[in-house]
Amino acid sequence: MSSQAIILIGFMGAGKTSVGRELAQRTDRLFIDLDQVIEEEEKCSISTIFRSKGESYFRELETLTLKKNLSQKCIIATGGGIVESNDAVQLLKKQEQVIYLKTDIETLRQRIKADSLNKRPLAENLESEVFLSRFNERQPIYEALASRTIDVTKLTIPEITTRLLEKEKDVRK
Repeated sequence: MSSQAIILIGFMGAGKTSVGRELAQRTDRLFIDLDQVIEEEEKCSISTIFRSKGESYFRELETLTLKKNLSQKCIIATGGGIVESNDAVQLLKKQEQVIYLKTDIETLRQRIKADSLNKRPLAENLESEVFLSRFNERQPIYEALASRTIDVTKLTIPEITTRLLEKEKDVRK
């Protein structure tokens, strides 16, 4: 188990990257943010990839990047839309430690609006039907994939990380 990746899933703004960084620090594991890896490899932003090559191209990159890193002893922060790819969903179904960081839509909207570095391609209109629709469509998929769900709505990053460490004995290994 100690060689298994711990994968954080959830909608944009749930805190996957922030929690992943802190969890990696506190467990001496490598931290991998799939979006960041893709941006580095493609030498452009996720928004640019969406605009120039489309979402399906991005989802293929995301799935390949996930697959490449699953065998490492690491913490992986996925993009919120990773569940849009059937291939990625199939990979995630086979993993033992998939943690869903769950929060309500209003909290997500507040966090995304407050993020001054916001470069999320699907966050341009947080009140749109598309945003609400994607949120509602993804919830049951996240829940079905998760080996563990944590409601992070009212928790800070350190509180979330502490909860993970208290209940996930294998995270420490």
